[in-house]
Amino acid sequence: MTRTAPDRLNEILDHALALFAERGLAAVSTRDLAERAGLARSHVYHYFKDWQTLRCAAFARFAQRELEQARMELARLPGRQALEAFAAGWLDGTADPSAALWVDAWVEALRDPARAAAYNEAMRQWIVLLGNVLQRAGAPHDATLARQVFALINGYTLSAGLHASRTKPLELQELVDAIDCLLIGAAPSLSSDIQN
Repeated sequence: MTRTAPDRLNEILDHALALFAERGLAAVSTRDLAERAGLARSHVYHYFKDWQTLRCAAFARFAQRELEQARMELARLPGRQALEAFAAGWLDGTADPSAALWVDAWVEALRDPARAAAYNEAMRQWIVLLGNVLQRAGAPHDATLARQVFALINGYTLSAGLHASRTKPLELQELVDAIDCLLIGAAPSLSSDIQN
């Protein structure tokens, strides 16, 4: 069976994502990708006008896959459980090598408008999903609240991911408690390890 152009393009993107997850965005070259895919470097550029276009397309595919998987998983859960699962998914993701792709993409987005647009669109879709989950959990429909809760989850996840000695259940409980405080408008109590 011969491969069609879309098949080959998808195969290249899948190989690129595997390499980016293993090594990070900055550490992968066209040569690495061509070797992994079993293609000549010139053949890669038959499908993508340049390396930056390929990297943006690979990140967009990665972000869409992650979002669709989360949508399917969260749709099966009642509101409060969906909210806890959303938070847990971000915390659990810190152990996943592909989580570094989000950080790599964010760093590159700081200096590249095209990547910033792709990254911001991905974040916008995650915030919309979280807004729907918040509504199902009984929170008012409020785009600002969804952005605030997302920023809390995102920031807490990045910070907690650096503390390998802490347990995920404790981190999740602290995060859910902080979300509850934000939803009811109360100030969260600081844990002792942060106060000291």
